Amino acid sequence: MKAVCQDMGVRWFAMAILMWAIGACSFVPESAIRLTYDRADWLLKRKVNQYVDLDTQQQEQLRVAGDRLHAWHRTSELPKYAELLERAAERFEAPMGEREVQTLVNLVHERWATGARVVVAELGPLLTTVTAEQRTQASARFARDNDRFVKAHIAPGLDSTVSARTDRLSDQIEHWTGKLTSRQRDIVRALIRSTPDFPAVRLVERRRVQLRLERSLTGDRDPKILNAALLDLLVAPILSSEPAYRVAVSRYEAELVRMLTKLNLSLTPKQRENAVERLRRVALKIRELALPAGA
Repeated sequence: MKAVCQDMGVRWFAMAILMWAIGACSFVPESAIRLTYDRADWLLKRKVNQYVDLDTQQQEQLRVAGDRLHAWHRTSELPKYAELLERAAERFEAPMGEREVQTLVNLVHERWATGARVVVAELGPLLTTVTAEQRTQASARFARDNDRFVKAHIAPGLDSTVSARTDRLSDQIEHWTGKLTSRQRDIVRALIRSTPDFPAVRLVERRRVQLRLERSLTGDRDPKILNAALLDLLVAPILSSEPAYRVAVSRYEAELVRMLTKLNLSLTPKQRENAVERLRRVALKIRELALPAGA
């Protein structure tokens, strides 16, 4: 599931925390999932400080908002993540068609969009307190991130980029299925070769939503404008306000769904068993997380 979100998505600090269950924390050992999740407040603060140096009052505002987000996420979202993973495990027991794969992808999008709206409601007010100096900091750090994106995803050249994207996506898939065969890696590579310009398209969109947020932090700082800019940043690419980008994402996702369908049909019995077991183990851990530690 993370392959869907990560290869498509613009990940921002808050969503990196709130979407962990389908994403990053699904890739740590089951024994470490609770520890990672229970430290979400520290991770949120750390991520925010990578973009802007908050003052004492802003740090406290972030702490309060983070506590509310964490409580909401634990009680409202975790059971839904567990249900999604259990549903995926059930579907993985037998080969799936494109419609079934698309249904699972849509469910991931739904959870992402829900989280984005709640994040905006909680963190939007903090944006109204950002100073001109902090805005300059964020702008410089966005540019730094974009430079790193270019070096990793565009600058190496087409062949190197295809190879690197193939390796990353294959590694993500192998975390669930176990080692892919050379034929299966070719299926993954075909997706990358069919979408060679997608990293460049993503970069244009990254810069657009970053610039929109930066501009909204000047002038009167209308909360509605700020919230809309923040939501645009968080939901990209799945609900981008840019029509041309939505078309590009839809085209990419169609290829992605076809790739996942072909890959699913090619799984060996052992690979299918690995995926089902992993999905169910992570779902169980997530259900346990919905309860306070020690409950």
